[in-house]
Amino acid sequence: MTSEFTFHYGGTKHQTEGGGYEDVATLRKYNGTSSNVVIPSRSGSMRVGQIGPSAFQNCSSLVNITIPKGTKYIGHLAFAGCNNLVNADLPDGLMQLGHGVFERCPKLVNLNIPASVRDIGHNIVDGNATTIFVERGSYAEQYARRERLKIGGKKQGCFIATACYGDARCIEVLTLQAFRDNALMKYLVGRWCIYSYYAISPTIAAYLSQHSMLAKLVKVLALAPLTALIRRLPYRNGIEEIEARQQTHSMR
Repeated sequence: MTSEFTFHYGGTKHQTEGGGYEDVATLRKYNGTSSNVVIPSRSGSMRVGQIGPSAFQNCSSLVNITIPKGTKYIGHLAFAGCNNLVNADLPDGLMQLGHGVFERCPKLVNLNIPASVRDIGHNIVDGNATTIFVERGSYAEQYARRERLKIGGKKQGCFIATACYGDARCIEVLTLQAFRDNALMKYLVGRWCIYSYYAISPTIAAYLSQHSMLAKLVKVLALAPLTALIRRLPYRNGIEEIEARQQTHSMR
C-alpha cells in the first residue's frame, strides 16, 4: 500500500495537543490508480500532517478521497484536474487550503470545509459548480461569500450514514461510497438519485445527529442490511480494496 504514496519526512513541525512540536510527514505524490483512496494517518514513525502541492493532480481514476485526522495543510492544486472526484472528506483540525485545490473537479458537487480552516487560497473550486458547506461565522463562510461561491450552510457529516455511524471512515460508510461512486454514477438514473440525495441529505443528517435513538434505528433497520446486501452483489469494484485497507489499519 505504501508504494502508492511518496512521502517526504521531516522539515515540517506541527504543534501537538500538549503544546509541544513534532515532525510530520508530507504526502508528496500519489502513484496509484484506485478510485477510493484512504490516505494513511502515519508513514513509518511519523504522523501524516500535510498533502503537498499537486499530490493528486490530474488523477482521473480518483472518485473518493479520505484524508486522515491530523492533516493541517493541503497544498496548491493538490486535487486539481481530478475530473471524476465525487467526494473529498476534509477532517476537523485542517487549517489551510492552498490555491486551486479542487480546480477542474466538475463532479465534486459538495464540499464540507471545517470551521478549523483559517486560510484558503484563490479558486479552490470552479465557480458555482460546487456547493460549499460551512459553519456560520467561520473563516470558510467569509471566504465563500467573498468569492461568491454557492453556500449550503453547515453540513452535519457528508452522508446520512456518517450521522448514524458517527465516523466517516468506518467500513459501512466507505462501502456505501464505493457503491455510489463505482455503480450508481455509471447510469443516468443513478446520478439523478445521487444528486437528489445531495439536495436533502444535509437536513436529514442534521436531524439524525440530534436524535441518537432514531439514528440507531436507521442504522440497524436500513443501513446495516443495505451494506450487507451490497457486499453480496456480484459488483465488488472498490469494496475489496476498502475492506483490505480497513483490515490493515486495524492491525496497526
